[in-house]
Amino acid sequence: MASTTKSNSNVLYLSDVVASADNNIGVIIEMPDSDSDEESDEEEALAKGKAIVSWYPNGEEETLDQLDLSLKSRVLDPGMGVERAGDYRSGVLLDVSAMCTVRLVGTNVTLSHVPGTMLTPWNLHYHEPNVVLGSWLGYILQLQQTLVVGLKNGARVLMKFDTARHMEDSKFSEISPFYSGTWYVGQKLEGKARWFKRATLLSGTMPVFKSLKAKVKGIVLEAILTGIEVEWIMHGFMNTKKQSAPPPSSSRGNTCSRRYGCLSGTNRDS
Repeated sequence: MASTTKSNSNVLYLSDVVASADNNIGVIIEMPDSDSDEESDEEEALAKGKAIVSWYPNGEEETLDQLDLSLKSRVLDPGMGVERAGDYRSGVLLDVSAMCTVRLVGTNVTLSHVPGTMLTPWNLHYHEPNVVLGSWLGYILQLQQTLVVGLKNGARVLMKFDTARHMEDSKFSEISPFYSGTWYVGQKLEGKARWFKRATLLSGTMPVFKSLKAKVKGIVLEAILTGIEVEWIMHGFMNTKKQSAPPPSSSRGNTCSRRYGCLSGTNRDS
């Protein structure tokens, strides 16, 4: 993780994690030299020295002077060309060692100085729709999840995919860069009471809803992958005349994790 540095001594780039003067944290989503729509008006072009930041957690966007931002972290991957500050010597990254500060979901517990090599993404497939299985490249069309949701009164309910898909993230909007398209443990959700009434009560007492349109909030206790649909796009080259058939395009139930447990994500920035 990059150390905190004032931007007046370092150039900022797209996707940099930055902080404002009052220590709000955000991500740079547009810079003056970033790719833009060729048909956009010149008046809409971002002025030199400015940056558009999306603030955590609501994704609100704001245009600020780069000099008013402090660099908090920057993504560096092996193979990237870099330049050392001061003497401007150029080189290529061979390896990256990152130390992370991790907040445990659903708690106030923070772990400091955790080596990045000890961490694995909990939803790699969810954020990377391009996947590989064997020699086949495909695109995830849909992931289906069954949820165990905890309610305010302590009740636990089971929501199958047809019901869970009507829930909304109560913290992040869909336009926020911090929004997750799938559910994860500790995530806060909300939805109309009518959908909670269709859930299966696992323990406790189901609350009495005064209106089926009332908003009910809960927290995800378990998120179980129960179905996946993949469109297989192309087959990698193999030194054989035998053409391998594509894997099944969909899987449900217990076979889902067994069949697609070896899916590998690709193209993180796509």
